[in-house]
Amino acid sequence: MSETFSDIPVRLIGDGGRPVDQADKQPAPLLLGRKLADQLGIRMENCAFFTIDGVAMKPIFEGECLILADLSDKLLEDGKIYCLEIGTQRWVRRVQILLDKIILMADNPEYADMEISGENLNRLNVIGRVRGMWRSFP
Repeated sequence: MSETFSDIPVRLIGDGGRPVDQADKQPAPLLLGRKLADQLGIRMENCAFFTIDGVAMKPIFEGECLILADLSDKLLEDGKIYCLEIGTQRWVRRVQILLDKIILMADNPEYADMEISGENLNRLNVIGRVRGMWRSFP
């Protein structure tokens, strides 16, 4: 049986809350094999690739990375990494869920964690859970 592949859109996401102008930077879609999608436990039609500057999540992400997010996985789970946004600010962060707030944690100690509480909890949009990462080596 031959491997089946699907075009998965590539989108840009800022890091550190910087918005990204996507109009002139939209990359071409990438192929994702069904075998890899099955291994990751995701459905190809629910995925998107994002390019990020992973400095805030160093050492797990370092430099420009390509991440694969499951756009259907929006229920936050403690300790998992998500693509998140409030308004035009977007982040890729590990989440810590507390009783009355959510902490967006940067793995890089040079970046401060962010507390999301009060009205901002209602404004927090979960884009999807990060399920994979690829980067080139120098």
